[in-house]
Amino acid sequence: MDEADAPPVRRDARWLSRRAALLLSTAGAGALAGAALVPGEAPTATAGPDQPPADAPVPTPRGLGLVSIEDFRPSGGSDDDALAEAVRYAAARTYKPAIVVPNGSYTLTRPIRPYAGLHLMAFPFGDEFLTSQRITLPSGGLIAYERGVGSITLENLSCKVTDHVLEPIPLDNSRGAWTDVRILGGGYNSGSTLIEGSCLRLDFQPAYVQAVTDSAVRIGGSDCWLFTRGAHFVSGQLPPDQPYLDLHSLGQSVVGSAYITAQGGYGVRISGNGTGLRLAGTLVDASNRSGTDATQLAGVQITGGTDITIDDLWVFNSNVSGQSRGQVTVTGGSDIVFTTPRFPGSNAGTTAADTTGACIHTTVPITVIAPKAAGRSKLITAAAPDLVTLVGAPGWQVQTP
Repeated sequence: MDEADAPPVRRDARWLSRRAALLLSTAGAGALAGAALVPGEAPTATAGPDQPPADAPVPTPRGLGLVSIEDFRPSGGSDDDALAEAVRYAAARTYKPAIVVPNGSYTLTRPIRPYAGLHLMAFPFGDEFLTSQRITLPSGGLIAYERGVGSITLENLSCKVTDHVLEPIPLDNSRGAWTDVRILGGGYNSGSTLIEGSCLRLDFQPAYVQAVTDSAVRIGGSDCWLFTRGAHFVSGQLPPDQPYLDLHSLGQSVVGSAYITAQGGYGVRISGNGTGLRLAGTLVDASNRSGTDATQLAGVQITGGTDITIDDLWVFNSNVSGQSRGQVTVTGGSDIVFTTPRFPGSNAGTTAADTTGACIHTTVPITVIAPKAAGRSKLITAAAPDLVTLVGAPGWQVQTP
């Protein structure tokens, strides 16, 4: 039978097998020897906690640690059915394979019940425009929450988000925490809050988060890394009082170079009682925006937390409503240090709506090191004298009532 005449399911399986052969043919002799010693596991008829349908396809072992969901699509089965069978098969393996979602369009209506080691991935790099893949996620989230189940990876997926990526759980750890979740690369288009709840060792590295209508993340917990590898872009249209990143009692964690196009809402809120949070290179930007499309309130708002470090922050064209007392406001928390914060007066042909107000307003003690404010007032306001320690800040002023 010609390849063109082969059923779609098996055509995809053969393609991956040929890719496997190509990958193995380019490996060194030692790698080939290792591959020969560890053959792919043969599937069994009773893979997973439940019996698969009688007409479920039997996958071909490949030795690459990969299976395609198309290998598991029952005759006439839906995208949900194919993914469920792939998950059932992978969960039953001693050493869990990654489940590949091929390029194309998939519509899912049921969340996945996770297992330790669940790994969904795509080979094309996902983007915000869903050019290589479009996975429409089910209402309530792609992954259901199971207390005590960790080590979950979503890699390079391109998703049309209905509301959430992970099922929301409480911020207060009353139901436990999402643990050792890795979201690596990919694009997430639309939705409200992608991740909400307590997290432990979250590794959140999407390349694109676009068109959200609520905070992209609303998380607490500790030992998390967000937007720390390469470029990351976050955008949407939020109400003025909503942050794109809502960090509540998040401690011993790093938020990196998220480029937040803060339309309507503002960039980052830090609240609660977490210890040791660091922002490193975060950008809150409203270039080429005006009126309601610009950032209405202070770009970063700190109301709580201890030992907070803000490094290399960029805030541009925020507080266009004039209702905040600065581009950044600090009304709570302790041991807060800003290093090289930047507050430009213009960028990319746009002049900030507010160039004469305070860059930072604080009601608690803060330290500010080497701030920059090209083209605007170099001003910090404080609720009382001696709240601001300035280091390496020629031309800057601190004003009090």
